[in-house]
Formats: sequence, C-alpha cells, structure tokens
Amino acid sequence: MTRTEGLRSVGLTFDWAASHPRPKVGTEPVVLDQSAAALLSKVRERLIRREEPPHHETLVGHVRSLVRDDGDEDEAGTITLTADVRGQVRNVRMTLTSTAHEWAIIAYRSKVPLVVSGDLVFERRTWQLKNPQVDSSFLEHLQQSPPQ
Repeated sequence: MTRTEGLRSVGLTFDWAASHPRPKVGTEPVVLDQSAAALLSKVRERLIRREEPPHHETLVGHVRSLVRDDGDEDEAGTITLTADVRGQVRNVRMTLTSTAHEWAIIAYRSKVPLVVSGDLVFERRTWQLKNPQVDSSFLEHLQQSPPQ
C-alpha cells in the first residue's frame, strides 16, 4: 500500500466485541503519512508474532544442526535444538561458546539429548535461547563410561 502510485488514503473500520462494553474513543481520523510506512511493518510484525517477554527455561532435546562461522577465532557456533517448548516440539536456535559448542558436537555425534538453560524468546518467527548454559554432566558421564 505504501508504494502504490496515486494511493491517497486507506479507510479502516472496527467492530467492537459484543461481550464487552464499547471503549470511549474519539472520532477523529488517524492520519499516517509516508514516513510512517517503515514503522508500520515493525508494528505488523509485533502483532503477528505476539512476542512475550523472555523467561528462563531449561530445554532437553536433540541437536538438529551445527553451524560454525568461517574464520571465527573463538570457535563459537550456532546450533538448532529440537526440544519440547510448552507442550509442542520446536526448533530452538542458540549461539554457544567454544566449549559449549564442543559439547553440542558430542551430543550430536552420540545421538543423545543436550540440556541447555537460558532465556527463551520468540523473535522474528523463530524460537531462540539467549545466554545459553549447557549442562554437560550427562555428557561427561557418557564420556567416562566404558563402551559396551
């Protein structure tokens, strides 16, 4: 709509829910000029995503993918963990430090679950774990156990 030649205005109307009393709102039209178009896409994205504030969560799941940037000196990497998030299986992305990324590689190769805690957020249509901390105790035990 913002790039259509000759478009001068768009009219929007709203119906209020019948179960609640109608709020007291003014009748003045809301006017948005061309400069507001960039902000409208951000507003739309937030309305669609229904973002929630981050909350601390512990996830247990399988490493689905491992990515390490070329030329990354600290050898940190991004992983995607397939885990249960609020009763549904989701792919959760996170960036791990070099040591934590090594544990993710071990879990991936061993086909065992990885346990990670952090701040779970839903941003830009993806689940992400911010400030992830890998619980390596199970993997350490697995490494010490003799193969059978």
